[in-house]
Amino acid sequence: ASSAVELSGPVIVQASSTGSESVASVKFFLQLAAGGAPVDMQKVTFTVATAKDMKTYTYAGADVTHEWYAHGDKQQGTDKNDMLEKFETVEIKIVVSGLSEKIKTNDWFTVEVKPDVGATLPIKRVAPPDLQDGRNYEVF
Repeated sequence: ASSAVELSGPVIVQASSTGSESVASVKFFLQLAAGGAPVDMQKVTFTVATAKDMKTYTYAGADVTHEWYAHGDKQQGTDKNDMLEKFETVEIKIVVSGLSEKIKTNDWFTVEVKPDVGATLPIKRVAPPDLQDGRNYEVF
């Protein structure tokens, strides 16, 4: 089965502002896969996994924020129905708290986006070799 959602744009991490040289949050954009049916974002979960730990977050959870875009324009507030539909993009930001070990420089991590319909979308990235307090980095 193919995933109902796909990445749209870069994956960005923000360094912690505590001087710990670790990742504080992961941000990415999702859109519907080509020909995909609308996805109820309230039913989507996100799992962040490292070599030593994993934690699952929910779309409506305290550690996940979201901004909606339609036809390229930012919508005020959130999408009223929380359905990811054609021509919409949702920005997801996950504050990676609660992991037993923080994501440090050069660490591999995976974010799995699990919609209620369709396959899981794995996003595997490596933290940058340098993390300066509060700065954003595009990761590959």
